[in-house]
Amino acid sequence: MISEYYYRRLETGRRPMSSDTIAEVSRLLTLHPHEQLALYRWAGRPVPPLLSPRHPRGPRRPP
Repeated sequence: MISEYYYRRLETGRRPMSSDTIAEVSRLLTLHPHEQLALYRWAGRPVPPLLSPRHPRGPRRPP
């Protein structure tokens, strides 16, 4: 659980967010994966592998 005081400090940037805090806030606010990705990037934290954008490779075309 995150207190209102702690959350306000996160919002204003007076408290850096850990990856665990970002995950908890994302869960509590039921953020969409794109919103979670933006939050990790905003906080300057590494993005978890499940949220990392994937660039699927299609079939290779002959030159």
